[in-house]
This record gives sequence, C-alpha cells and structure tokens, in this order.
Amino acid sequence: MAAAPASASAERFRMVLEVPLMNASLASAAVKALRVDPLLSPGRSERDMTAEDGVVKITLVADDARTLRSLSNAHFDSLSLIVATMQEHAPHEKLAPASQAP
Repeated sequence: MAAAPASASAERFRMVLEVPLMNASLASAAVKALRVDPLLSPGRSERDMTAEDGVVKITLVADDARTLRSLSNAHFDSLSLIVATMQEHAPHEKLAPASQAP
C-alpha cells in the first residue's frame, strides 16, 4: 500500500486499497456509499472504485503526495464509518473473510 509515483514522467502518485468483505453484496454497498462523496481535488486527483468478488478496490491517483495523503485519509475515514454501520445493522454477519479477521 505504499504510495509511489505512477510514472517517472507524469510525477503522479498512486495508491491501491483492497478491502475484503464477506460477500459481494456488502462490497457493492460500500462502493455505492463511497461514490456519494465528491472528489476532494478533481483537477489534481482521480479515483476509481470497484467491487469484485466481495473485495472493495479503490485506486487513488494524485499530482502530489500531500493530495494523495488527504485523499487516502478521507477514504479510510469513510470506509471505517461504512464498516461500523454494517456491523451495527448486520451484527450477525461477519464482515471480513475468516482469513482476514483478527
């Protein structure tokens, strides 16, 4: 999950977050909830989000490390709230696969 320039010529920074959830339905719901928030710096950053096989995959790209850090922090905060809400409203379901659970 280290941030690194996307390419030497572009000088952009990229981070890919993969968050496994228990099933595709929860992953899809998480992506839908994340898409509601607008991008913080649309001219200086990009975001791509997918839900595949129960995994939320978020790719963040920014012009500089500071923008990427702000963008990733915002997504971590949102993901934390989304997972807490899922736990509150579906406590009987495990939200992470057994191999990922603490």
